[in-house]
Amino acid sequence: MTTTTPRRALVITSDDEPVTLVDAELREAGFDVHRCVEDGAPAFPCVGLTGGTCPLEAEGGIDVAVDVRQHPWPHPTLRETGVTCALRAGVPLVVLSRPLHPFVDQATVTTDRSDVLAVRCEQAIELALEPVRAAIATEVRAVLSNHDANVAFAVAVHRRRGRLHVTITTAAPDDVRRMAATRAAVAIRRLDQRATGIEIEVVDPA
Repeated sequence: MTTTTPRRALVITSDDEPVTLVDAELREAGFDVHRCVEDGAPAFPCVGLTGGTCPLEAEGGIDVAVDVRQHPWPHPTLRETGVTCALRAGVPLVVLSRPLHPFVDQATVTTDRSDVLAVRCEQAIELALEPVRAAIATEVRAVLSNHDANVAFAVAVHRRRGRLHVTITTAAPDDVRRMAATRAAVAIRRLDQRATGIEIEVVDPA
């Protein structure tokens, strides 16, 4: 039986009011939920400064950050400091808020519906991988062209607990496939410094 490794979501809130429904929806959808600051705790210091491990630095990292803006504050609150940390770490950001909020230019996805939050998180994770997917495709295309391998190919990229899993599907000869995989790894490292590991497989078309 194949099991899927749970996504890891960092839930951040603008205020100290509980977000029980948000936590419940994400967990129901299979996410592991983590916090910088627990409900009812002071905004500072965060868990990483009180003897715990920052979720962004824990093994497996964080797949998506979710900022729950409970009130339409025009500026980030102290409890939203974790948003800055997540963005600096290259984690895609979903903001649960009205369309206008302080992170409108940094958010990968914004939604005002908590009932579709898990779906929006999955969308944000996939959108954040698009530059990596495009870079890999560029490298594979160049390798095939340089070796006059006139064959089709497809690229799939997934992230789980900090690791990137890449599948390149093509009927190219083995030596060309190996070179494409090597070039793909270089492209990934150039774009995604936070990946804790890279797995690349080249498979035949079905």
